[in-house]
Amino acid sequence: ISTGAYDDIKRATEIARQMVCQWGMSENIGPISYADSGESMFLGQEIGHSKTYSEAKALEIDREIQRILTSGYETAKQILSSHREHVERITDALIKYETLTGAEVRAIVEGKNIDDLKREETARERAEDEARKREAAKTEAAKPREDDGLGIAQPRTA
Repeated sequence: ISTGAYDDIKRATEIARQMVCQWGMSENIGPISYADSGESMFLGQEIGHSKTYSEAKALEIDREIQRILTSGYETAKQILSSHREHVERITDALIKYETLTGAEVRAIVEGKNIDDLKREETARERAEDEARKREAAKTEAAKPREDDGLGIAQPRTA
């Protein structure tokens, strides 16, 4: 497991624990708070925490957290499997381009060719850049000028 996956699993476990112990979001455990009552000050979190429930209830909570995590994992696998073609196309595009916008991901899912989209985007950006340059040149050309005595017009200074 990579560090990224480790962090994802850790965070998912924290959220599942909060769902069960703090937010009452477990049908099996019910709408009751099993949040730890104390805050740790030194050495380790467990030393400063006191549980207000039995070891049997702790085991039930752990089983419910495991059930939530396993259910979420199975759901994610099912979604990814049912959309495997999209996942593979997005993966290929990420390998090639490193980053994708939300619009580009939507376009890939809609079956559009990412290479064509990137070419169109590059052409559009170039055209916009050229338009900005032309506008800047027009603005500069429209500024009043003074003759420097040599017949060369110079921009006026304030």
